Amino acid sequence: MIMALTLEDATLYLFIRGNPNPPDHHGLYWHRSGKGGKEYHARNIGFGWLKEIGITHGLPTSMGLIILLKLTPLPEYRLKEGLEKLVEEVEVRPYDPTFNCIVWICEVLGKLAEEGLIEFKEGCDTETLLEEVKRKSSEIRDGVMDGTLPSKVATSECCVVE
Repeated sequence: MIMALTLEDATLYLFIRGNPNPPDHHGLYWHRSGKGGKEYHARNIGFGWLKEIGITHGLPTSMGLIILLKLTPLPEYRLKEGLEKLVEEVEVRPYDPTFNCIVWICEVLGKLAEEGLIEFKEGCDTETLLEEVKRKSSEIRDGVMDGTLPSKVATSECCVVE
């Protein structure tokens, strides 16, 4: 069931997109306005992993999108020298069999926290954030994947969201 999602402009989200065979795909999405924004993720292209950063107009309405978890407001001026610089620093490991998009997103989230672009509440860290998004995703995953439930937008309980 594809429905338009209400997202906040200039805001960073962690997303999970369903795969036929788990694990599901994890990435970051910065929403500019309307339906547009930028997607940041690592993708398996069949013979290794590739980092992808690009403008998208369809993520909020894409098939298989399970959840967008709001992490923090992030003004556009913080993209180039903040988010995108840090994302570029986190390399993919194309031929490492232990590497996947979850490993990459965990490293990116750690860098964002170190640089103050996201802030964790007391008792939370990257691992608890990933546990939170997986828990919230698992509550609706089957319904979203079979088309009986819409994707969900939620606010992180682990991040300080102003």
